[in-house]
Amino acid sequence: MFLLDLALITVTAFAIPSLFPATAADLAREGLLAHVAIFHLVWIVLVFVRDPYPPVTFVNVTKATLQHVTTHFLVLNTLVFLLYRDLVSREMLLIHYAAATLGVLGVRFAFLLLYREFGLFRRDKRRAVIIGNGEVSYKAARYLARPDSGYEFVGVFNDAPDPGGRLPLLGARSECIDYCIRNDVREIFSTMMPESGEDFRHMIHRAEDACIRVKYLPDFKTIFSREVNLSMENELLIIRFRDEKLERIENRLVKRAFDLAFTAVLTLTVMWWLFPLIALAVRLSSRGPVFFVQERSGRNGEVFPCYKFRTMHVNGEADLRAASPDDERFTRLGAFLRRSSLDELPQFLNVLRGDMSVVGPRPHMLTHTEAYRRLISRYMVRHFLKPGITGWAQTNGCRGDLTGNRMEERLRKDIWYIENWSFLLDVQIILKTVRLLVVGDRNAY
Repeated sequence: MFLLDLALITVTAFAIPSLFPATAADLAREGLLAHVAIFHLVWIVLVFVRDPYPPVTFVNVTKATLQHVTTHFLVLNTLVFLLYRDLVSREMLLIHYAAATLGVLGVRFAFLLLYREFGLFRRDKRRAVIIGNGEVSYKAARYLARPDSGYEFVGVFNDAPDPGGRLPLLGARSECIDYCIRNDVREIFSTMMPESGEDFRHMIHRAEDACIRVKYLPDFKTIFSREVNLSMENELLIIRFRDEKLERIENRLVKRAFDLAFTAVLTLTVMWWLFPLIALAVRLSSRGPVFFVQERSGRNGEVFPCYKFRTMHVNGEADLRAASPDDERFTRLGAFLRRSSLDELPQFLNVLRGDMSVVGPRPHMLTHTEAYRRLISRYMVRHFLKPGITGWAQTNGCRGDLTGNRMEERLRKDIWYIENWSFLLDVQIILKTVRLLVVGDRNAY
């Protein structure tokens, strides 16, 4: 593929000037050769910097090719501007890139079609068997049976027959090595770890003594009864029980930058005049402070002071009893502020302080955290992130009521958000929040 790429770049580089007679007439031969040489040099350097030849799937190849061409375009344009901008016209350069990109993609897709559908370029297929059955065995069998896998799938060895009859059973596990020796099988994929480590080592020793490779495919569901995520950190294989996008520092930086930018825009457009008006109205409407400050559970269970406009008469149950519809503690203005969610505006101070994010699981008061962590399994998982002013659960019908199944549904949505965060998801949640503010939310009280 590397050689085909260079050939396509060369052909298009010399063919494109024919579409620009005036430019071609003015372009010295040395200038064109220099352009082609620099084009090739940048392409080759980038190949070694970032491999543009990923595992053979159409999605991977398309993504890697476009990333490579885009990076090449930026680097080459910089060099063209600095070294020889008078030799090559912008139009000719763009058409050269378009032709080269389409040509490279076309050849790679043709290569993939031949590779995957007809099994070309894989003449060294190795016969392979699987030890064990289960979902991992079925996935492995499907892969091994593909034309592009490089394997010839023979069957499985297991002490019990496959109840679904989906895999060809060749015998018991103890018969596997003898069968492989007799039938020239060169690969064994084991999806079942034997009860005794000594038995497993003995099987590997017998197989390797016969020049047979043994590869272990762990079935984590049988160990953990849940999905897991694997990653490499330096030389360590890490098993994670949740795929948390915001564990990556670059994602946290994006989210924090968005929090600050959103807060700044909202302050400059709305809060600079609305905030003092609401504060004055709260002060004049009833006795008590303008702000209600309550300790709540934040990221990693840390306690922070959460700011709100006061919406209730001063009472001794604020830290013990959650608000309910038609709560007698509401002031007249406070009931309106809660329905319209304007009482949450001071929490942008928490965003600036770093206690909260614009989007995230809603923070609960400490008594609720202590109660629900005992009642609901995995409840504290929602505290892996900073709490938010709005959230996925709140915009999907889980606002207000904190009792029983409603809290479990809120928790499921909070965990889904943690595992599926993206910048665009945050934008979607904010837009849904704005819509609910305009049309009204029946769960707001």
